Amino acid sequence: GELGDGVERHRQGVPLEIAALAGVDDLTLSDGHACSLEAGEVRCWGHNASGQLGNGEGGCRYEREPCPHSRCLPPEQCKHELLPVRAVGLPPIVELHAGGSFTFARDASGKIWRTGQQGVTMDFGADNPNYRPQVIEGLAAMVELGAGASHACARTAAGELWCWGNNAFGQLGHPPGPRGGREAPSRVEGLRDVTALAVSSYSTCALTGAGEGRRAWCWGDNGRGQLGDGTTERRHTPVPVQWPAAGE
Repeated sequence: GELGDGVERHRQGVPLEIAALAGVDDLTLSDGHACSLEAGEVRCWGHNASGQLGNGEGGCRYEREPCPHSRCLPPEQCKHELLPVRAVGLPPIVELHAGGSFTFARDASGKIWRTGQQGVTMDFGADNPNYRPQVIEGLAAMVELGAGASHACARTAAGELWCWGNNAFGQLGHPPGPRGGREAPSRVEGLRDVTALAVSSYSTCALTGAGEGRRAWCWGDNGRGQLGDGTTERRHTPVPVQWPAAGE
């Protein structure tokens, strides 16, 4: 029957149409949750321990009381959703990115919204403000957005690039602070006329200029040479990608 045909096609590596995603305008995946965008509305599913689904719920709780003095911790049960749920309190959204335990969204006016919080709490309640989408303060109107495992960046129509979040590897475009913790949005200095951006787990790249003057820049973690500068040294500020000469 039809189900058997679908299983056989899956075994053969043939793409299958997912009826539930018909009409979806955008789709984003993280390591534990996913979100879709349809007609400006965001729906998410999967892991929700940090409130990353934006439905007002989140957190974890122990299945039984911990041992005295926390010498042993019992298994924990964390919030999750097996089917898509609607993110609450958002205006019409035009761009969506999931990264780590966060979901970032850009609305039609250029504001950036974040759902999720750093780490997991043992708050298993519902209607917690921390589990609802919140505007990221300190940003002008943005036209493009990108998110990594624990940081995100966005650019303005004028070509400025702003980044925020974890900066342990210098992925925000400046040296890490004393503890390498989370930081508020700041402009990436040294870049002008940014036209596109790409954000990975702990690195960031951007394109600047146009035509023959277009250049690619990267910074952050470089342990596997992912910055393209010919080294494996971590970079805290943008460095140009070293393209091979013609014919090489």
